[in-house]
Amino acid sequence: MSVVRIKRGMDIPVHGAVSSLEITEAPEASLAALLPGEAVGIKTKILVQEGDPVQVGTPLFLDRRDDQVVFTSPASGKVKVIHRGSRRAVLAVVVERDGNDSQAEGVPAPPSGNDPAAMRKALCGSGLWPALRQRPFGRIAQSGDSPAALFLTGTDSRPLAVSPRAFLDGRAEDFQAGARALSSLLDGPTWLCVHPDDDWSGCVPEGVQVREFSGPHPAGLPGTHMHQLGPAGANQVLWNASAVDVADIGAYLLSGKIPVRRAVAVTGPAAINPVLVKTWLGADLGSILEGRTSAGAVRTVSGSLLDGRAADPGTPAGFLGRWSQQVSLVSEETRREMLAWMSPIGGRHTLTHTLLDKFFRRRFRYDTDLNGSHRAIIPIGSWEEINPLDILPTALVKSLSAGDLEEAEKLGALELVEEDVALWEYVCPAKSPVTTWLRRTLDQIEKEG
Repeated sequence: MSVVRIKRGMDIPVHGAVSSLEITEAPEASLAALLPGEAVGIKTKILVQEGDPVQVGTPLFLDRRDDQVVFTSPASGKVKVIHRGSRRAVLAVVVERDGNDSQAEGVPAPPSGNDPAAMRKALCGSGLWPALRQRPFGRIAQSGDSPAALFLTGTDSRPLAVSPRAFLDGRAEDFQAGARALSSLLDGPTWLCVHPDDDWSGCVPEGVQVREFSGPHPAGLPGTHMHQLGPAGANQVLWNASAVDVADIGAYLLSGKIPVRRAVAVTGPAAINPVLVKTWLGADLGSILEGRTSAGAVRTVSGSLLDGRAADPGTPAGFLGRWSQQVSLVSEETRREMLAWMSPIGGRHTLTHTLLDKFFRRRFRYDTDLNGSHRAIIPIGSWEEINPLDILPTALVKSLSAGDLEEAEKLGALELVEEDVALWEYVCPAKSPVTTWLRRTLDQIEKEG
């Protein structure tokens, strides 16, 4: 099997990786929620009210732009609260769990034969369709589209991430059923992208092509896989789904029941004994993290420290993300150091060779301090050093910052989403908000057609 070796990139040396792949049970979660804002560009239509009884699979809201796709309750109980933000935008639909996880009677039954139309309808109606995301623009896949290719992501190179293969132990049959079903939705190839060190033998169904990717981050991102095997563009739509979501789809097709459990990695510099825990979809992170955080101010991130979102317990965002397989904890107890920029030793990581810590430390205990302020962009080759894509990062960032849509599109912006340029933002000496600029540009390009 051919291996795509990624040479440019960087594995951020952050402390707090899990030491064992044994999965332990998390405490029972009393609340679970769906956050519409995680689905980029969604136009939310609420289908329930506060106090309504719900079951697993009860539709909570849908996307007005594609009303065939519904977002269903991850738990049974009642709708406790619908959090709203600016201009009454829905931030979270919170369900108070009754602990039964009973499934709603209206959940579509899995199709019995190989009928792509019936498969689409079942996935849309069961709430499993949002597992599929598309490039360009990073939206949830449109239910009526037929992509040029489908990418199943079986590797993850984000900081402290655990390989998806570890979450699929004993679920080979589920994964095969899900991969076969998704492959039937398109005429193009289905790729399973994995790491050479993971054993996927016995998991791959006929018709799915396997390609191995090795190297530093971003070797494990779907954007890197697509770039190597067939990039997205204005005239080429691609879909991607994580291996865990594929297995959940397969479990639904085999049993008729929507999966409500998920294993996640609790990691980060502020985590006590980083571990893998099994919890509930959309669970309140306060229950997952009970007794697992160090003392003091801690920021909770649903996802990786590089491209996740703030999800502090007790806030409308304090729930496990729809696509998250990792929860990261980092200290917010930042401190000011006099003339710290002059000290060659201070416990800070750098891409360049300007700090001696780079040569003496293997892992760093990061915090949320920016270690400086925003400043003018001075290109010193940092982006080029860690960029494995056939894209000119300096020219692209310049066009993104200036809002030059035509130039950004020519330079490859449609191939990218925020996770693909998060590493650019990390190494940027100017601390430029590259991910924000990219999303603003993509939204504008899509709006103008």
